[in-house]
Amino acid sequence: ASQADVKTFFEMYCGE
Repeated sequence: ASQADVKTFFEMYCGE
């Protein structure tokens, strides 16, 4: 996974 995917996942996970 690229950093962009990690960032998106992290933002979505923490933005829940």
